[in-house]
Amino acid sequence: MKKISFSPACLTPVLLAIAALTSACSSGPTTTSLLDQSRSDYRMAQANPTVTKYAPMELNQAGLAMEQANVAANRNDSLDKIDQLAYVARQKVALAQEVARKNMSDADAATAGRERDLVQLEQRTLEANKAKAAQSWPKPVPINHRLLHK
Repeated sequence: MKKISFSPACLTPVLLAIAALTSACSSGPTTTSLLDQSRSDYRMAQANPTVTKYAPMELNQAGLAMEQANVAANRNDSLDKIDQLAYVARQKVALAQEVARKNMSDADAATAGRERDLVQLEQRTLEANKAKAAQSWPKPVPINHRLLHK
């Protein structure tokens, strides 16, 4: 059987590569599935024009909460701490989405109310114009039927 020997010069680059990979993995930010889901929800809310238009303050609050969760992940805080902050961020994103739906609904109702008022005004104007036109026609002269039968 042949004996395999490795020279120290051959092992040094391999050991350095392994050390670099393990140190890179251990120094990266910690993440959890809840944090990843919160990030995804936040990106979707940011991309939603309804949310950006009708709930900008709430979206900003969600962004601040998301930032806190990301900072905790970058510091490699405990998974419980990261999940707690990610949960808060996710709830704030959900709040922003709900506020946006409510505010959009309110705006739609106000628009519908203004449109209804315009239709009613047009209807009343039409009725007034008809009544005015009816008054301007000459009144019929009553016919004396007795004179006709003589």
